Amino acid sequence: MAVKSAEELKSCRPIRALLFRGASKEIRDIKDQLPIDIAQNIQSITLKQEIVGYLNNNGGFFDCCMLKTPLRKVEKSLKMAIYFITLNGSVYIIQGLFLYPVWISRYFIEVDVGLGILTLIFWFICLMSSPGFIKKPKNIEFLEIMKLIDPVQLCPDCEIIRTPRSRHCGTCNQCVERFDHHCPWINNCIGINNHKYFMVFIFLLVCNISINFVLTAYNLYRVIVEPN
Repeated sequence: MAVKSAEELKSCRPIRALLFRGASKEIRDIKDQLPIDIAQNIQSITLKQEIVGYLNNNGGFFDCCMLKTPLRKVEKSLKMAIYFITLNGSVYIIQGLFLYPVWISRYFIEVDVGLGILTLIFWFICLMSSPGFIKKPKNIEFLEIMKLIDPVQLCPDCEIIRTPRSRHCGTCNQCVERFDHHCPWINNCIGINNHKYFMVFIFLLVCNISINFVLTAYNLYRVIVEPN
């Protein structure tokens, strides 16, 4: 039905919403047609290409990196958080074994390790803190709220009144105040309560990567090129 109405609505948003919620692309109508079969009859070339692209998208190798939101239902998982810890730890093990011994100053090593520890502290804070989930009001029936409030301002999943900057996270299945995004690397949403910690985490991570790159490149150059 979402595919059939896409041309009239001039939008693919209902299709995307259904895919994000785990709708099957293999469901058939009474004529035994798949959604992609129906999409082939859409007159608008641009709209048809977009819908066919959605329905043909079965993910790829880079889905595991979550560079963009996959067109499927995503569950909360510590997998990406474990990947982050593993990658981060591997970098410091390699540096400790092969690079720190040739760094020109112990002071830079202390700064690098200190930044790494601070980065992990703020990563852990983002992981454990509540992003600002909006709680369902007590002792009030949702049907009663629907009689008083415009349904557009309500979230049927959480049965709450939306605030202007809130949004329902499909991964956490809760509405978040001042929702920014769901970050798989910390297995948590970014919202009003942890946004500042997330920004500090990103800043420290960028500083840490930059310092590692510059100092490693300089010291490798010093060891390999300068003696010659």
